[in-house]
Amino acid sequence: LLNNLINGAFSIEYNSEEYVIKYTEGDLFELTKKLADSSSKYPLIWLQTGYVVSEGRSKTETVLKGCRIFFITKGSFTDRYKKRFEDTYQNILYPMLSLFRKLINKTKGITITSNWSYTALPLNDVDELNSKEENGKKKTEKVAIGDIWDAIILEIDLTISEGCFPELIIKN
Repeated sequence: LLNNLINGAFSIEYNSEEYVIKYTEGDLFELTKKLADSSSKYPLIWLQTGYVVSEGRSKTETVLKGCRIFFITKGSFTDRYKKRFEDTYQNILYPMLSLFRKLINKTKGITITSNWSYTALPLNDVDELNSKEENGKKKTEKVAIGDIWDAIILEIDLTISEGCFPELIIKN
């Protein structure tokens, strides 16, 4: 559903070039495979799996609780934080976040929690993104991504109404 809505729906102009925003969903291993297979990797919106799916009694709404949506572009090994903020955050990541918000607000049937909470950070160690086990300890799997990311991590709940995409409704 989100892939149909977001993937290629908008673009960002940066240094006189237009970049179409790509979308993917999955765990970190799936993301690394997708990036390895892509000729143009960034900018990217990634919904990390691990959210909780909840249905109401009437089953007319599905709520995805605890969504972590990453807005990612390639960072620089040499630029310092101030330059990265002035460059990639101001020109790519914050405009992506704004376009995403506008796109969701235009849809009929998808709403986002009223409180938007996001973290802006350079990601130099993607191993921190691995999900945690039930006891709170980090999993030990390692994932190698050769790029430095500048990213915004949006943490929200998404509510999807049944009539949003009728072609995707599972018939009983």
